[in-house]
Formats: sequence, C-alpha cells, structure tokens
Amino acid sequence: MSNAWLLVLVLLCLPSVGSVFADDAAFLDGLRRRQLFTLAERYCRQELAANPTARRRADLAEELIRTLAQHASASTQPERPALWAAAQQAAELVPANAPRHLLVQTQAALAELTRAELSQQELAVDANAATRERALQAVRDVERKLSALNKELDSEIPARRRKPPADPDRLSGEELFALQAQIQFQLASALRTRAQCYPPGSDDRVAALHSSLEWSQLPLDQLSPDEPLVARIHLQRASCRRLLGDAAQAQKLLQPLLTHAASDIRHGAAAEMARLAIDYQKADQALTMLGSVAVGENAELDLVRLEAQLELLAQAKQLRDTAREGQLREAAVALGKLIETKHGAYWGRRASQRLISVAGGGASADVEIMIQQADELFRKGDLDNAIRAYEQAAAQARQAGDSESAFDLFYKAALVAGRQQRSAEQASRLRRAALDFSQDSDAVKTHYVALVLAAQLAKTDKAWLGQYEAMLLEHASTWPDSEHLATVQLWTGLLLEQRGSLDQASQAFRASAELKLTTEALAGFERCELSRLAALSKQNAEQATSGALAAAAWLEARFLEAGKLPAAWDAPRRAAVLAAARLYLNRVPRSHQRVESFLVGALQGSPAPSELFRRQALPLLVVALAGQAAKTAAAEAVLKQLEQVSVNQLLETLDGLSKAMAELPAESRATAAALQLKTIAALQQKNGVDETIRDRLERSRAAALAASGQIEQAEDAYRALASRHPKDANVQLAFARFLTQAGRAEALPQWRRVAQRARPKTDLWYEAKLNVARQLFRGGKRDEAAELLRFVEAVQGLEGTRWQAAYRQLLAECGQPLR
Repeated sequence: MSNAWLLVLVLLCLPSVGSVFADDAAFLDGLRRRQLFTLAERYCRQELAANPTARRRADLAEELIRTLAQHASASTQPERPALWAAAQQAAELVPANAPRHLLVQTQAALAELTRAELSQQELAVDANAATRERALQAVRDVERKLSALNKELDSEIPARRRKPPADPDRLSGEELFALQAQIQFQLASALRTRAQCYPPGSDDRVAALHSSLEWSQLPLDQLSPDEPLVARIHLQRASCRRLLGDAAQAQKLLQPLLTHAASDIRHGAAAEMARLAIDYQKADQALTMLGSVAVGENAELDLVRLEAQLELLAQAKQLRDTAREGQLREAAVALGKLIETKHGAYWGRRASQRLISVAGGGASADVEIMIQQADELFRKGDLDNAIRAYEQAAAQARQAGDSESAFDLFYKAALVAGRQQRSAEQASRLRRAALDFSQDSDAVKTHYVALVLAAQLAKTDKAWLGQYEAMLLEHASTWPDSEHLATVQLWTGLLLEQRGSLDQASQAFRASAELKLTTEALAGFERCELSRLAALSKQNAEQATSGALAAAAWLEARFLEAGKLPAAWDAPRRAAVLAAARLYLNRVPRSHQRVESFLVGALQGSPAPSELFRRQALPLLVVALAGQAAKTAAAEAVLKQLEQVSVNQLLETLDGLSKAMAELPAESRATAAALQLKTIAALQQKNGVDETIRDRLERSRAAALAASGQIEQAEDAYRALASRHPKDANVQLAFARFLTQAGRAEALPQWRRVAQRARPKTDLWYEAKLNVARQLFRGGKRDEAAELLRFVEAVQGLEGTRWQAAYRQLLAECGQPLR
C-alpha cells in the first residue's frame, strides 16, 4: 500500500509544490497513524467549509482523499464503498481550472490504486473467477486514469517549460516533470498489481510484469541517481524480478538498497530479500535476515516473518513433526494478532489473508488456523472474508474425513451469511437438499443450518415467518431423534410466544426443557405461565392458583431428585428454582416457607452459585422470609446484602413485599412495611433510576409509611403526591383511602374529588360515592348520606354489581333500607 502515498512525499520535497501547510500535514498524518480517521476527515471538511484560498483548498482536498482512502483500507468490506465514493467526490471539490487540479486528480487516482491493491489482496482468500475479474477491472480503471494523466502531462510539460506560469500556485514545467515521473512509477505499480491477479507462471502474469518493468524504466532513464524516487523504482523492479523468478537480477537490485539511508527503503529491500529466501524454501534463512529489526517495529517485515513461519509450518506438517507443528501454528497465529495490534486494521487483515491463503490449501492445509482466522474475521465484522474462510475450512475438514467439523464450519458460514442478502437463497437451497435426502446422515444438520438462516430472515422479513414455522414443524416431524430437537422446540416456543399463543408456547418450552434443561427454555416457560395465569386470574382466581401450582410442580421436578434437593447443582437447575420461586410468590398464597427452602438450598448448594444467581435469588429470599411472621428479622438481614443487585431486582423485591404483607397477620405488617421502606431507600440511592420509577417509589413509600404506623410522615407523602398528580385517579384514590383510615376530616372532600373525576358506573365511582356517604354518616349527617345512597341506586342502579351489599348495609345503618 505504501506506493499509493509516495506522491505526497515527493511533492513535499519541492519547496514550491508543498501539498499542504506543514502543520496541517503533520497533524493529519498523526491522526491517521492513530486510526483517528473520522477526526481527520472532520478537520479537512471544516477547513474546506471556511472558504480557504484556492491553493489551500487543493491541499485540503488531497488530504481528505488520502484520509478517506486510508480509512477505507482499514475498514471492513461493507463499510468501504461509501468511503471510496467519498474519496472520489472529494476530488470534485477542486475545479478543473484550479492551479493545482492535476495534483488532486493524481491523488484521486492513487486512492483508486489502493482500492485495486485491496481487491488483488482479497484473491488470497477467494480466488474465484468473479473475484478475480472484479480485481482486474479495478486495476484497469486505475491504469486508464493514470495513462490519461500521463498523456496530459506529455503536452503540458513542454508548454510550461517554454512559458513558465505567472501564477505562483501553478506547477512549473520541472514540477510537472517530477509529477509525471511519479505517475509513471504508479502506472508500473498498477501493472505489477494486475500481474498478481493472475496465477503464478501464467502468460498474462509474465506479460503484465514485463509491462511494469517497461513503465518503471521511463522515469529511471530521466531521473538523476540521487533522486528519492529512484531507490523506490529499483525496489519495485526487484519485486517484479522476484515474481518473474529471476532471483539473480532481484538480488542485484536489492543488495545496494539494504544499506540505503532511508529506513523504509532498507526495510522494503529486506522484505524482498526475505521473500526470495522463502520462495526457495529457505524460511529459516529469511527469519535470520529479518533479525536486525525488532518484531513490531515495521509492518511489512512482520508480515514477511509471518510468511516465513507459515512456510516452516508447512514443512513441519510434511515431516509429520507434530510438536514443532503445534509450536509454529501457535506462533503464527500470535504474530498475526500482534500485527493487527501494532500496525492497525489494514495490516491485521493482510496477516489474516496470509494465514488463510497458506493454511487453506495444498499440503500445508491447516484447519485449526483457518478456523481461528475465520472467527477473528467474523469478530471484526469482515463478514464476506469470514464466510470464505469458514467454507475453506469446511472443505479442508471434509477432505480430511472430519465430517462433523466440516458441517459445524458449514453451519458457521451459513450463520454469517444470514447477515448478507444471499441468505434467503441459501436457506431455501439447504432446506430443499435436506428434505430431498432426508435419510442421509448429514441431512438433519443441513436442515438445521437452513433453520438458522430462516430464523434470521424471519426477524426482518415477515414474509419468512410462515416458512420458518413450517421448517420448525417439519424438522420435528422428519427427524424426531434430531440432536437439535431441544433447540427447535425452544425456537418454536419463542415464535408462538411472539404470536401470543401462550398455551402452545408454554408446551413447546416445556418440551424443550424436558429434552435438554436450559435456562432459555425455563425462562420462556416462566414468561408464558406468568402472563397466562395473570389473564386467567381476572376470570377465575381459583383456576389461576391451581395452574400456578401445576407449573411450579413441573419446575420443581426439574431440580428435585426423588423429592429432595440435588447433591450437585448447575445453572439450569438453579434457574428452575428461580422460576418456581417467582411463580409461587406471584400466584400461590402462603407458599413462602416452601420457596425459602428451595432458595436456601440453591444458595448453599455445591458447587457454589455464581454471583449473578445470588443477585437474582436474594431479593426473592427477602420476600419469602418477610412472608413468614416469625422471620421478618431474617428478611431484614438478607436485605442488607442487596447492595449489588439491579434496580429491576429491587423493584421485584418491593412488589413481592407488598404481596407478602397482605398475607401477614396485622401485628406483623409494620415490620414488613419497615422492610419495604429500606428497599425503597436502597432504590433511591441507585444510579440510573428514572423519574417514572422515582415516582413509583414515592407512592410505595407513602403506603409503607402508613402500614408501619408513621401516620404523620405518610400524610405528608400522600399530600405531596396528590398535589403533584391532581389528575391521577390512582394517587387521589390512595390519598382518600389513607385519610379515611387515619380518621381525617379531610377524607370527605377528597372522596368528593375522586367521585367528580370518576366515570359513572365504574368501580372507582361506586367506591367514591359510597365513601362520601360513609363520611357524611360518620359526621352525623345521616339523612344526607341516605339521600346520596338512594340517588345512586335510583339513577345509576346497583343490581348485579359487587357494591350492592355495601350500599344496602350503610343505608340500613342510616335507618332507611334500600328499595
């Protein structure tokens, strides 16, 4: 890639042609070296927007093109097109009649050359005809642009020499001559890149290399030997000679460059000499040559080190030296990671390409390296190359007779492909093959891969939901003994749950857990049961309780052994305990002691539980203990351990304490309310508690203060809430109930306010009217109370409502029976 940036180095050496102000150049170069491409781009665009001079505009446009091209080089494939397009658009910021338009156009062409070089490098991983043609087309496009610039300079240079430009910003004839030498050198680079797109030894490769040598000879014939560009030309020509197999001529060109004053020339020459040694199976000698430069100091040399290590690995495999093979494999993978860490994403990707290229074929094939590199490419988001690497690894595994690994890798490739637009076609093809050959030993796994893709497609395309559901059903019916059946049932449950078919979803989750106990299946079962039972309780509370008992009993069977707690615990069993505890505490009255025994057993069991489980179990244990009158002190002790639990878990504890308090005898409720207050205090100290939750806590705090006997504080809390939420029916109702229980005279006007805002013939309205009458009765206004009760009965009616008995009783107390 370094050739693509030589233009700026050459031009900076010309005082009248410095591409950018030195401070800008150094600043932007520093940002790019640190991979801070976005900051560099932003700086260029901000300066361009500040209406700079024509020369500075050209300088900034060049820097912007360079920044975008380097950013693209360091990015994954999906991110690159937009960056390449932006680089070419940046060239349009400088009009054709601008003094330095040629420099900007040359920089744009070099960006295209970098793009072509990347396409050529991709062939190391994917050398199919389409990929090769894309790379060749990219190179040809660059050749045309550079040839056009060279032709333009052929006519422009003599004219500028005859008549030097009056505008100092315009390039002189000599400066254009230097630019043309650079363009010819880059044309030679493009031809060398084209040559590397062809197979070694092919006529096309040889022809392109000879053309490269011809183009590089043109500037060499005209430049003086001490020009900086000359050494780079010799280095490039040595590379061409090496690729042609002319080792003697390559060494002759490289030898003087090994002691060159410029370190990048010395390093480049050392890299080429080492590659010569590798070409002749002298990898040990290559590593010795590179010994004078420390690992991590130079990216190109580190890449050659990797190539040498891979050559040694291939030799060890041929000799069946398994010990050395393992050492070299580990060293090669480690060096690949170091290259990315030390030199950035671009060099890291090139290292991966080397590893995949060498490990993916021939006698040196190495499935382990292929898998590691594929995983690494996937982690970095380079999905196209990850797919290719997984597929190559699968092919090598199959060739080696390891069908299990081959299909696992094929599955991974399909999984990654699910993020690409090709996934729909791939899923359909895999499904059809599996069903057509359902008796084949690999058919079930192939169908499962198709299911994975279909699942991903269904997330974004509703049209795929029907096919996905059909595939789930056909997998279960076609392969009832499938090793993936537990997962298929789990996915079926998730799909049915999403649709709202809670009964069927619960059954699917249950079937999945019975095949293979997993936390995911248990969580799905719990979600469905809690939602289903909540709806059922509104229609038939007794049936809901029976359903909760049945669901909890099934969960108990997942962790109990012969009715006893297990001797050894694992994560799924502990997850079953949590699910059972939540079902009991939410839906089954007086189950606190049973829940306590399960939670304590899981917390104290062997092996010790994870910290996550403790954070989930302890809030439930607080509720289980608080629900037992004799154990509120123990509940308080556990509550003190909840500092690290999440906001949601503390809220769950708070809700559980409210339910538990309702089952406690009156004399124990104050203690439980005190626990609620401490839980609320802990929540209020948590970070990330939004206003909605804080308001909810204030409501709970007011109720807990009242339950704990702190009447004055409770009244203040309720009054503040009522003032903040004058239109909130629940707040106003809670305040009215509190005032009534506290015997406050203000209860009457508060109930009237609730009644005024309530919709007639609703439970809230009936309750408010009844309590207005009750307060009138208690105030000695029996006739007025009776009149109100009769008005409600006459105008709105009470027949068939749950309020009829209460109205009748109060009216009787007033001495006037209800008609």
